[in-house]
Amino acid sequence: MVVSFYAIFKRAAVNPNNLLEIILQGIPLQTRKVLGKADLKATDLFDLPLIPDKCMHRLVYMDVATELRDEQICRVKKFKACSTFYKAAKPMVNLKEASRVSLYVGSSMRKAGSWHRIEHENAANQPESSREGMHYREISKSNVVTNFRMIGVWKNIYADDSYVTQDVDRWLVTMVEGLMMVYLGIYTEQNAATWRPDIVLHLHIT
Repeated sequence: MVVSFYAIFKRAAVNPNNLLEIILQGIPLQTRKVLGKADLKATDLFDLPLIPDKCMHRLVYMDVATELRDEQICRVKKFKACSTFYKAAKPMVNLKEASRVSLYVGSSMRKAGSWHRIEHENAANQPESSREGMHYREISKSNVVTNFRMIGVWKNIYADDSYVTQDVDRWLVTMVEGLMMVYLGIYTEQNAATWRPDIVLHLHIT
């Protein structure tokens, strides 16, 4: 994958605007406004667009996992077809007043739709979760709730079961995910030494 990215960047050096245009086609204007702030703060990330319940397309997303007090948390059903209750902030809670947030950037290219990935992530949003990974361990804490937001979305060519040609744009989602991790300072030398690229950045809000 690194070799593939090197080839892409090498070609893009001739006309960098072309690569930038391809990337920005999938990034909503609201996401650009938030991430483009000169004084970007952790709490600004709550203003990123919400992810549709049944997002069928390829997705780069962020979880702004939030540490709250016990009395600020309730249990809700996040999926109509699921009987499981997940932790969530109560309606009147101002997430921007949380004592700490943890940032996680992820992506999904599932042929059946990226909403499956978000549902899978939410499955760890309960104290009884035993899933491994820094992100899962963080959101399984009893006082931490998930807040998924959209960074970018690109067409899922398999969504209508009619696509039979080579998937030439598969690299795009993975590249944007990596670029966002670097841009937000989530990917560090310490995290790179871990055995899984499941990286979380903890930020204390002052």
